[in-house]
Amino acid sequence: MYYPFFISKKYLWAKRKTGFVSVIAYISIAGVALGTAALIITMSIISGFERELRSKFITFDSHVRVKTFEGTPLISHYDELELKIRTVQDVKGVSPYVEKEAMIRSKRSTDGIIIKGIDQERVDQALDIRSDVILSKSDNKIDLRRNAPGEMPGALMGKKLADKLFVSIGDKVTVFSLQNTLAFIKQPKVSQFIVTGIYRSGLSEYDNVYVYIDISEAQKLFDYGNSITGVELRLMDLFLAQDVGKELGELLGYPFYVRTWLDIHRNLFGWLETNNFIMMIIFTLIIMVAAFNIIGTLFMIVIEKTKDIGVLKSMGAGSNGIRHIFILEGFWIGLIGSGVGNILAFVLCWLQLKYKIISLNSDVYFMDSVPIEMRWYYFLGIAVFSTGLCVAATLFPSYRAAKLDPVNAIRYE
Repeated sequence: MYYPFFISKKYLWAKRKTGFVSVIAYISIAGVALGTAALIITMSIISGFERELRSKFITFDSHVRVKTFEGTPLISHYDELELKIRTVQDVKGVSPYVEKEAMIRSKRSTDGIIIKGIDQERVDQALDIRSDVILSKSDNKIDLRRNAPGEMPGALMGKKLADKLFVSIGDKVTVFSLQNTLAFIKQPKVSQFIVTGIYRSGLSEYDNVYVYIDISEAQKLFDYGNSITGVELRLMDLFLAQDVGKELGELLGYPFYVRTWLDIHRNLFGWLETNNFIMMIIFTLIIMVAAFNIIGTLFMIVIEKTKDIGVLKSMGAGSNGIRHIFILEGFWIGLIGSGVGNILAFVLCWLQLKYKIISLNSDVYFMDSVPIEMRWYYFLGIAVFSTGLCVAATLFPSYRAAKLDPVNAIRYE
């Protein structure tokens, strides 16, 4: 057996007269384990939040959105535009929409909203609204069209907006279009709708504001004729959005402009990335504290084992061999600590996934528990980083041990 390997294990785990050194070694291992576990759990929680946010936003916002610049005419040649868009390889689905501000009134309240006209037969190609519909008049969950001549069309609204308006399924609401001219010159158009569905996304910017109606009703309400506001796209892979957006921008040209889900929610996901970086720094400092404990532990071992080092050198052990003994001690501390930390992090993350131990207020966080997304490279990467940091912490103590003079070390023995 390679003697530094054998001696390093003996030095670390053998019972000593000065048991304090052993206690410090255990504290160092515990520090590495806690720091490793904390960093893995933090990264898993941040990834879980990012996944949930991305999932929620993509439900109500498509992967890519094509619109015209402000001040330019609305899109009237939709069929030609769709044919062009579908020539792009990674486009999976296309759906037209109409979107504009409006006012809504019920018997008991009035509020400002955004009307979004959708084609209920094609909307699933770009959005996944149905999955968040909690109440519906129809088994199909989205029922916006007039079922018979003379009947009122349907409207799908958020739970928070429905609560503010004091309405539920089957209630009547009135929508006023907001004209871009002075009110006394041109009166707003008015349409009545029946609430046929209520959704709850958990995102206040949708639940408080967006009301979905049939695209043809939106065109009538805003005097758009057969024109639309824009086109929403779903891709084969949402992470291809930036590349596809760039390709579409070059293909379509003026007056169209393309926005991806990352562009629309850049501030939020930018904040998540910044928060991720800050958390990594904070919990890396915890591991570094444990590494400093290792430096102190090894210095005490060097002092305690001065005679042993002198004997080994007198028997022919080289400086490199002595140095390797203490480097391997740091390696054992890092390996065991990071291994225990990985196991601890996995168990705690699994318990949260299985039993949802840490709950959240769903009205605030749009989820009922802290989300977790475990990724294998978090466990492996952080374990390697922790072990490497522990090995680096041994370099100076091992250098001092290797420089000990064997004559001085055993002079008084």
